[in-house]
Amino acid sequence: MPRAPLRHSSSMVCPHVEVPDRPIRLFGDPVLKTPSAPIGEIDERARALIADLLDSVRIPGRAGVAASQIGVNLRAFSYNVDDVVGYLLNPEIVELGGEPTLEGEGCLSVPGLWFPVLRHPFARARGIDLDGNPVEVAGEGLLAQALQHEVDHLDGKLYIDYLDSMDELIPVGRGDDEEGVAADDESGEERAPKARTGKSRVKTPALA
Repeated sequence: MPRAPLRHSSSMVCPHVEVPDRPIRLFGDPVLKTPSAPIGEIDERARALIADLLDSVRIPGRAGVAASQIGVNLRAFSYNVDDVVGYLLNPEIVELGGEPTLEGEGCLSVPGLWFPVLRHPFARARGIDLDGNPVEVAGEGLLAQALQHEVDHLDGKLYIDYLDSMDELIPVGRGDDEEGVAADDESGEERAPKARTGKSRVKTPALA
């Protein structure tokens, strides 16, 4: 799937610095349903948060992690798409493009389950970096899906909120030829199931 170029300042993409991994908060934790507050002063707490988010998103199979998922209700997330790792503070979706299509989507906070969710194929998010500089990240495919998914988290919304019933969720590894099947590829990464649109299956890291 073609990707639009990422647009960000050089300070957004950070070298790998090991920090203790924070556990992912799971469905039912009130922090996940609480809208996150904007980050005002960029202080040591904000810098430590971004370090934690970047470390968390580098775990194989992850495409994004929102601050609320590691227990902090502040507007920030990290992403890891096409070998580019970055972050946004105070992100907002400023542009969505293309006809929404069903894409297989899962969430680290709702482990072991997936469901096709309508997402726009192009998204642009705007925020700031740790130096307070304005930043935009834009792209298609998985990046667009991740931007929409993570900003939903910061607004206190989970992807399962798009479902009519929790009974619609599909266990990872189960499905049929029409609905798609999640499986591990030879690299050991989880492969996303095919959405119920007849599209070819794509390998998609877990959205957080």
